[in-house]
Order: sequence, then C-alpha cells, then structure tokens
Amino acid sequence: MTIDLDLLPKGWRAMAQELLEKARKQFGGIVFTNISANPGGWLTVDFDKHSVGVEQNWRALKFCEGYSSMSWHICSECGSHRAQVHPGRVFAVCDECRN
Repeated sequence: MTIDLDLLPKGWRAMAQELLEKARKQFGGIVFTNISANPGGWLTVDFDKHSVGVEQNWRALKFCEGYSSMSWHICSECGSHRAQVHPGRVFAVCDECRN
C-alpha cells in the first residue's frame, strides 16, 4: 500500500517522512496501512503487524505511538516543534502561524 503524505497537514509531512525512513531502517519490511491526520488532532499511524517479526511488534508499535504523540507538539502549518493546541483549532499550531 502506498501512503500519500500529501494528504497530511503540510507541517507534519517531514515528520511522517522521517518516521517512514527510520521505521524501514529499524524494522526492515514494515508495511504501513495508514498514516493520516486523525480528526481528533493527532497523527494516526497503523502498520501490518505481520510485516514485522513477533519479537519486534511491540517495539514497532511503541515507535509509531511515539510519532503520534510527537504530533501534538509539531506545528501542522510550518513543522516547528513549538506548537500547542489552541481553542478553535483541531491541529496544533505555533504562535507564529496562529497569528
């Protein structure tokens, strides 16, 4: 399955590309089934659990959860690491992009 990173908020695309590159180095043939912007405001990352060995499944899950958690602090507009969720916005943005 091909993941279209262009469907993500612009500021999250570099983070998602980093996730793909690091995951392929650490977990070899990992197959991602979904990388998307959850309507709740965070990055959703799902992978085929059969694409990694049983002994690596937990590590791969925690690796992906780490990027999902990181998305709460990455500006969805510019990609800076100073973002916060603000009233009236679904995704985190930094003060510069908010104003």
